[in-house]
Amino acid sequence: MNHLYMERHDDKDNMHRFYQMFVTPGLFDDWSLIKEWGRVGSPGTVRKEWFDTLEEAIVAANKLCTAKCKKGYQAIRTER
Repeated sequence: MNHLYMERHDDKDNMHRFYQMFVTPGLFDDWSLIKEWGRVGSPGTVRKEWFDTLEEAIVAANKLCTAKCKKGYQAIRTER
């Protein structure tokens, strides 16, 4: 997974949120998991985590994806 975009909508609570993440190579033979979240249509908050290997970054991304799905987020777009 290189890019995953998810959304969660709850009209009753006026909640329209997005969460997206990217796994990208770094400059020093490391890997980054870039996460962005916020209200749909607004700029989001961005955070980055660094990992030594691609496998570690993918495991962290998959774990985060599972947690977001449990909270009601649904995948809208994925790219490999």
